[in-house]
Order: sequence, then structure tokens, then C-alpha cells
Amino acid sequence: MQNPADTREVYITRIDSHGMPHRVPQSQTIDWLQWAVSKSSAPEDAQPDAIAFLDRLRENSAIASRGSVLRDFSAARLDHLTLFANGTESVADAALEARMHHHAVAANTIARELFPDDIAPDTVFNVTCTGYDSPNPVQRMLSARGWTNTKHYQIGHMGCYAAFPALRLAEAHVRSGASSTADILHTELCTLHFRPADTRREQLVVQTLFADGAVRLHCRGDAGTGSALRILGHDEVLLQGTEEDMTWHLSEQGFFMTLSRAVPVHLRGAVEKAVGAFLRRRGMTLDDVMQVAIHPGGPRIIDTIAELLDLEEDRIAHSRAVLSDHGNMSSATVPHIWKRMLEDDSIPDGAIVLSMAFGPGLTLVMNLMEKTVHGNAPSGRGNGNA
Repeated sequence: MQNPADTREVYITRIDSHGMPHRVPQSQTIDWLQWAVSKSSAPEDAQPDAIAFLDRLRENSAIASRGSVLRDFSAARLDHLTLFANGTESVADAALEARMHHHAVAANTIARELFPDDIAPDTVFNVTCTGYDSPNPVQRMLSARGWTNTKHYQIGHMGCYAAFPALRLAEAHVRSGASSTADILHTELCTLHFRPADTRREQLVVQTLFADGAVRLHCRGDAGTGSALRILGHDEVLLQGTEEDMTWHLSEQGFFMTLSRAVPVHLRGAVEKAVGAFLRRRGMTLDDVMQVAIHPGGPRIIDTIAELLDLEEDRIAHSRAVLSDHGNMSSATVPHIWKRMLEDDSIPDGAIVLSMAFGPGLTLVMNLMEKTVHGNAPSGRGNGNA
């Protein structure tokens, strides 16, 4: 006998993003990185090659601007620095403690500003891959508001794909009746982990790609009266033998990421098969999908997926736009794409949205959602418990 909870619909009905206090054009950020390399402890003989490589990255960038909680990147001046301040002669190799202090201060502010409501949330999933602080910012916010009965969960260190397991858990809470609503807060402050003295090309790519982002998703058991995204199902695939191609470790100088050039190659070998199998289990093909949200790990990722799945540009336009406007905000990135889709009036009621992201493991995650407009009845495609 089927549990009645298994047929309960779950929707994302609202997505609120938080603007970063410092937004800098990509070209200016690269200017800053070149200056920072020259003022850092990087070996003098390595600096010219790093600066020249950054110029090449500038020419090939698909990013127009990025945001940060730091003011550091908006001016190439030693007296302007906060996290990277190191007196009057050089740029600091900031310690983990300093980076986590800045994360806690900024994340506490973000949590307060993204939860301005008078009504206490039922359940909050706090997601971050870029900071550790306990009590965490959501707990501090709940305590300050007197919302002592709100259920709280912490999800961390999963990297760029963390939005997907967080949404799956939020959906399960609402679907089971454990919560009437569930909110997800993503706070990813990637720029706190930049390393100006590290002139390896892989690390220069990381520093020209990642940015800060924060977003709140609200999930509930009805679509409300505006646009919503009905959750249809999820899937996850671990790519064997790729453990060292994307890593995220702690070190004395902050969190340390490695990102292999082989990642698009591995995805090329896995995505088409995984997506096809996922859609078939839902009784669909790619022809049924109107919009595709691709986590823009970088422009090569979007290009690779678009080529593999033969996707027209109008189906992936929001993924490219988020990369251009914000850069890679780790787990906060795909929720920004979903927000654009919710607010895009040209995406009609009943449109199917396929989303995918990639993270350490390598892990490939996918989900399917259906856009509903003005509380229209769902199409009946799936009940979300896949």
C-alpha cells in the first residue's frame, strides 16, 4: 500500500538572493590578481609567467563580474586590504583563522538579512562549503529572533553540487509531513580562500573563476499563487576513479581546492548516459525538457554539456547568464539559475527543467522540476519520490 505522503507535492515557491557588498568587473579582478602576485611572497622568477597567464585568462573569460564580501579586490592598494593586509610592503598569506573570522562576520549578516520575516521558519537547512563556525550563522539568527523551536540542519563541504542533496532533504521533510515548510540557506564565500602567492596555473584558474554568493530557497507543499518549481525527482552518480580530479581540503592557509583539466573529459564520458537513464526512468526524453540548468563550473563545462546533449542556446541561456553575472558561487550557483527561471515569464506553465551539477567525488547530481504558474494544477508527471 502506498504511503499517502509519497504522493504529496513539494514546490520551490520563492528564491531570494543576497547581493554581495562588493561587485567588481572581471577585468578589474584580474588586474588585482596580477598586482597581488607581484606584491606576494611568490618567487620573483615565477611572477612574470603568472601575470602573463592571467592575461590569457582575461581574454578567454566568460565572466563579466564577480561579487565578494571583501573590499580587497576593488583597489590595488596595500592600505585598502582587509583579509590580505600585511603591513605596507606585501600581500598576506592569510591564515585559516583570519579567513574563518571574515566568513563568520559576513555569514551572520547574510542570515539575518535573508530571514527578515516575522514568522519563524519551520525547518532550515544551512549549506556552506566555505566556512566553519559553531554555533553557525543560522543558529545565531534563530536564537536572536527567539525562534527556538525551528528545526535546523547543517550541510557542508560537498562543494558545488550541495544544492541538490539539500533540496532532496528539504523535499523529504515536507513530503513526509515532518515540516510544513523547509528553507535552504546557501552561503558560499569562495573569495576568502584566494591565495595570491600561489602561482600554479590551476590555482590561477580557480581564482579567476570562483566568487561569493548567498541565496535562500523556500519549499512548501503547495504552489501558492505565483510561479513555482514542482520537484519531480533526483538522481546521483559517482564517477569511479576520479577522486583526485576535484578536491577541497583544509590547510593552515584556508581551504584548498584542486581542479583538474580532466574534469570536462570525465563528464563527457558520463553525462549523456546518466541523463538518458534518469529521464527514461521518469518516462521522458530530452525532447520533453524545455530548460536545462547546468552548474557553470566554467565555460568549458557548459560547452561540453551543451555539445553532448545537443542543447540549443535558449535552453541553457540562464546558466551562461549566471556565470557571466556572478562567476562560480559553488553551491549557491544553481539556485541562482532556478531563480532566473522562476522569474522568466517566457518559460510557460508546465515547462520541464532538468538541472545538473558536479562536485568532488567526482559526483554528478541531477534533478527534474516542472514550472507552474499562478497556482495551476500540476501536469501529473511524477510525484517527486525518485
